[in-house]
Amino acid sequence: MTALLPTLAIAVLAPLAVAAWVAWWGWTRVRTHTRPAWTAVLGCTLLPWAVPPSWPWLRLPLSIFAITLSMHCWTLGHGRPADARAWSSPWHYLLWLLLPPEVHWPRDDDDRARSRHGAMHRGLRALAKAPCIAALVLLEQHVPAVHGDPWTEAFWALWLTWLAGSTIADLGSAVVMAFGVAVDESFASPPLARSPREFWARRWNLIVAGFIARQVFAQVGGRRHPLRATAIAFVGSGVMHELFVILCLGRVPQRLGWMTAFFVLHGAAVMLQMLLDRARTRRRRRRGADARARGRALWPPLAVAAHIAWMGLTAPLFFGPLGEAFAPATTTSGAVVTSPRDGHSKLSAPGSADDVSSSAGSGAKISGSIVGGVLPTGAEGGTVPRTNAGSLPSTRPR
Repeated sequence: MTALLPTLAIAVLAPLAVAAWVAWWGWTRVRTHTRPAWTAVLGCTLLPWAVPPSWPWLRLPLSIFAITLSMHCWTLGHGRPADARAWSSPWHYLLWLLLPPEVHWPRDDDDRARSRHGAMHRGLRALAKAPCIAALVLLEQHVPAVHGDPWTEAFWALWLTWLAGSTIADLGSAVVMAFGVAVDESFASPPLARSPREFWARRWNLIVAGFIARQVFAQVGGRRHPLRATAIAFVGSGVMHELFVILCLGRVPQRLGWMTAFFVLHGAAVMLQMLLDRARTRRRRRRGADARARGRALWPPLAVAAHIAWMGLTAPLFFGPLGEAFAPATTTSGAVVTSPRDGHSKLSAPGSADDVSSSAGSGAKISGSIVGGVLPTGAEGGTVPRTNAGSLPSTRPR
């Protein structure tokens, strides 16, 4: 234990030092407008490197925090938060910087009351998801078939990702909202999405979705060139997720490119839907208003089921690289290896054949998941998220 103290000290103090430096950078940049955003983003990416790769459960949240902190720093360099009162005091600024969703300070007592009521709602919503999370964990522990093939495993991880990620977001935002500060939603019932476009636009990880829509999509064409902007935004999201996996692992993953392939595939699906929607809109305009009632999409339950099947089919591309973040974690100081022949466990020496085979063989087992997100879509073939006042306008499927 004594030998671990220096590592523990670095793991605690280094992230605090980097976070303090980033906070100082942002606060002074607001006053001077002289410091480039990439310097703060670089500082954020150093956070996970303060923790050994053998500690994946600590590197994972630090990597998530590094990505969200980088997004806020980039926003400081190229725009402003949704609520200008983030600059009214250093404490407001720190809350905005450290909390991934956008925050909105109350203007009157009614705003405070609404936020406090919303805090109770989100807390109850988080409690309602807890039994589902426990059921998924128990299923993984008692049903080996969960990890029998990549699709079953990824489908299990997909549900665990949404339930765990949204529960953490609900609990964190509920604490802040209890003090009368409004916090944007992070998820909007992703399993109810009827199409890839709706999933990425209006339901999944609205934090990352809004950032990419404002800082990537709108900057490379937006509604003027929606197909080009959508393609670039999805590729950019894939690259960002590749970086996230590298931060979690502390090295280049064996499945490098899988994340990018996942987002390229989903970007192509969204672009295809954009083209079909555009063609359908043109036909309606030619035929007149009477044709609109006959131009509806799939029956909603069937559309939801089809989209869930699509997500399950492509999910291994997303979760495959993440499995590497957890498999080799126990191999640096000795690993518990279960023999496939007799089912008994034994402690392997670091670097031994059993240790190496255990690391490689368990790479397929995910044992954890991550909240990802990409790009939303808007009307008329564009790709625009549901955002707050002062940002890009919200659009709903028509």
